[in-house]
Amino acid sequence: MPEVRRIPRWPAVLELFIERYWDGTPCDDARLHGRVEIGATDAGLRLVARLPHQARPIVPDAAPGTRVERLWETDVVECFLVGAGGHYTEVELGGAGHFLVLRFDAVRRVSDACQSLAPRLEFSTDTTGWRSSIDLPAHLVPEGLCAVNAFVAVGASYLAHHPVPGAVADFHQPVSYPPVRLDA
Repeated sequence: MPEVRRIPRWPAVLELFIERYWDGTPCDDARLHGRVEIGATDAGLRLVARLPHQARPIVPDAAPGTRVERLWETDVVECFLVGAGGHYTEVELGGAGHFLVLRFDAVRRVSDACQSLAPRLEFSTDTTGWRSSIDLPAHLVPEGLCAVNAFVAVGASYLAHHPVPGAVADFHQPVSYPPVRLDA
């Protein structure tokens, strides 16, 4: 049985390095390597995503800080949070300061598109890449949080913190994610 990792209280974080392709194959292109940091707060979770600048960035034509439908079609870092009973929340942070949060009550079955969500969101860039953080309210953290995974999607390249099975990249496989527990 895999080790159960813990999500500590912020400012301590659980770091999820995303440095392999979705199937576990090594990715030697460091420009595709991302990272997600997760920490518990009094109000929920803080998630921070980091990714190097891309040679040909794919970003939405929308104001930074806004929710963007189908954000996964752009340069994005994603984090999936799984609760007891298979419910999960997908958090996407984009390479130009955009976000998308979706809740699922079963695999690929959206139960809440979170269209009215106006989270605390921060975005910054430097010479190496971008950083985006979001404060996810407690009501969007799946009850009985028990597994997590993180992914990078850049063009036709798909990377994962923890590999997922199958012949094609399919991030919606919560039963294959590594276990976590939330510190009280």
